[in-house]
Amino acid sequence: MLKAVRLWAIQRCIYSVSAGYFGGITLAVMVAKICQEFPDLYPSCTLYKFFETYSESRWLEPVQMSLTNKYKSAKGGSLRMHLIEAVNRYSSDAMVVLTPNDQLQNTSYRVSEHNFRIICKELSDGLKVLQRIKPSSRVLFKKPTHLEE
Repeated sequence: MLKAVRLWAIQRCIYSVSAGYFGGITLAVMVAKICQEFPDLYPSCTLYKFFETYSESRWLEPVQMSLTNKYKSAKGGSLRMHLIEAVNRYSSDAMVVLTPNDQLQNTSYRVSEHNFRIICKELSDGLKVLQRIKPSSRVLFKKPTHLEE
């Protein structure tokens, strides 16, 4: 799924950290979060859920992978405490996608407000494309009937 999302971002010209768009780590965290939240979906449905989730998001909370509550930071303190610090630190950033480690850095720190609007529009356009083909993609991954005989 990550390859499909990366190819989409490249084709839509929104895959370049230096230009203020998505980078590989940002996309990997975003995809991993969807896979964690919806582990039983077919690949086509997971791709649809990616676009649905992020195109409808208001981006008020940072995107981050789920980690266990028992996890302790190497610097001391709980991960929750570091999350609160990270949210405060990156509150002025247009888009916040946090690394899945105890340092919680924003992987999308170069995304400007202008580029953020472009990214949101591209996510929305991607969802519209998938909505047109979604019914047929379910048929593609339907279990074959010849196994029931």
